[in-house]
Amino acid sequence: MRWLMLLTHGALAVVTIFLVTLATHMLINEHFLNYIHELQSEEHLKIVKEFTEFYKDGKWNREQISKSGQEMLAKGYLITLTDSQGQTLWSPQQIDPQTYRQTLEQIQARAGVYFKTVKPSLITKEYPLKGPDNLSIGKLTISYYDTYFLNEHDILFLNSLNKSLLVIAGISFLMVLLFSTRISETMGRQLGAIVEAAKEIASRRQSFRDKLIDTKISEIKELAYAIKQLEEDLREQEESNKRLTADIAHELRTPLATLQSHLEALIEGIWEPTRERLISCHEEILRMTSLVNDLEKLNKYDTGQIELNKVKFDLSSLVNNIITNFQRDFYKKKIALTFSGQPCEIIADREKIGQVVVNLLTNSLKYTPEGGEVFINVFQRGGLSHIVVNDNGIGIAKKCFLRCTLFQNENC
Repeated sequence: MRWLMLLTHGALAVVTIFLVTLATHMLINEHFLNYIHELQSEEHLKIVKEFTEFYKDGKWNREQISKSGQEMLAKGYLITLTDSQGQTLWSPQQIDPQTYRQTLEQIQARAGVYFKTVKPSLITKEYPLKGPDNLSIGKLTISYYDTYFLNEHDILFLNSLNKSLLVIAGISFLMVLLFSTRISETMGRQLGAIVEAAKEIASRRQSFRDKLIDTKISEIKELAYAIKQLEEDLREQEESNKRLTADIAHELRTPLATLQSHLEALIEGIWEPTRERLISCHEEILRMTSLVNDLEKLNKYDTGQIELNKVKFDLSSLVNNIITNFQRDFYKKKIALTFSGQPCEIIADREKIGQVVVNLLTNSLKYTPEGGEVFINVFQRGGLSHIVVNDNGIGIAKKCFLRCTLFQNENC
């Protein structure tokens, strides 16, 4: 994993540095070419002024035009002059073809000999010519290769700049590679430790080590905390499952023992199979069936398969109706049952809330000693509805204690 992270960081570093170097190189070349064009624009104005002076008294001096055109060709300019009628007065093709071809080859060779990183481009610009009375007297076309006019000092400076850029790119790559290696090793070591800890947790050999969270990388720290929290949740769930298994075994043991003793007595002929004894066995079977149904409901709760049927109802009225059904049982056990409540309209599943209240009252009835007291209070506070059940029984462990069941008034 460390090598994979290192290769990934190295590849990203190479690509990034290459793109930055290439973009910088192209930008430098572009600025140099713009510099050449600005210089040439000034030179072109001088050439235009010179050729305009060859027009006097409504006539062009062809001898001066030819002489100046050849001089411009020797300097690297391809000059074409046309009059106001569009007729060509002079162009480089008018000289000896062989001389023209040799001169053009020399211009092209010089344009590309120093500036090898960019292919020379032929630039052509047109300038209208005006006479003394501001009337059009013709048009001057100037063509040149953009890199021809770079001197050796310009080229040396540009090459030195590009070489410096390559050196900087190389140094940057080494620094990024070194930095990436350090980060990759650190992250790989920490992630590897977390993976090993997760494997140990999965095999239940040991718990998560807090020292693994000692890192400056926030993402790894969050991952470590998440795994630690997952471990705690798994342990709590495992303990809860153990308690549930023990409770189920305890609840099923009594009816099974009763059935076993009754059936053994019937089989051995100790008891006669009377209606009362058969009814007793049937009641024990119904009790086990109820326990199994409760387990099935519990499994649906755990898997999130329960669908809530939300309706608007008065919580206080629901609790009061349920208490009425329990009054006879509490009276038999000589437990004082006291209820106080105020109207509390909520939106929730009436059946599920009723089951919660039934479970709370059943626990209070079961674990409150004879002669004890149970107080039930329903009230609203802070926009929430509360059910509070207090008794003087053995109580519930603080970790599992459910003192209040809360419902928002508008939606639950």
